[in-house]
Amino acid sequence: MGMGEPFANENNLFEALHTLTNPDLFALSPSRLSISTVGLIPGIERLIREYPQVNLTYSLHSPFDAQRSQIMPVNQTYPIAAVFTALNEYIEATKNRVFIAYTLLKDVNDSPEHAQALADLIRAQKDTAYLYHVNLIRYNPCPSEIPFERAEPAKVKAFQATLDRLGVQNTLRQDFGVDIDAACGQLYATYSRHKPLA
Repeated sequence: MGMGEPFANENNLFEALHTLTNPDLFALSPSRLSISTVGLIPGIERLIREYPQVNLTYSLHSPFDAQRSQIMPVNQTYPIAAVFTALNEYIEATKNRVFIAYTLLKDVNDSPEHAQALADLIRAQKDTAYLYHVNLIRYNPCPSEIPFERAEPAKVKAFQATLDRLGVQNTLRQDFGVDIDAACGQLYATYSRHKPLA
């Protein structure tokens, strides 16, 4: 279930984790839960302290600080290197994998240079590099003020091939429902576009 940036709603997030893992309530194993963040370091640090076995995904989308700051302004407060320091602390404390979410956008972040830089970023983690796994995501077109486009199949294939060649673990996420606007993000965008104003 999507909930925006979870660490921006930190107290409610951790209350939800308590409820979900409470043996007298839902009794879910923390290892079955995942948090996806754009890189709010205080939230990552609290997760390490309180729920270290919850899985963690970092939504990166560009290996270059300047570009990431343009498409994700939060990067100005929590730049890539600082977030990776926190991610490595998470790995050292938990021995868990960290997932790197990377949405491929046509002619924005799908170039060979981006693939090489992403691989270099992962490999630069040295002792923990093997515990990073890149989830490649094909962009799902939807109404937006910034009309991103879906990366071309040949570029997606080349991007993944570069990661493979450089030994970076990765998966190309399967997507369903794009043709009927039912893929991730599309349903809400369509709903918002047609929702009457109050």
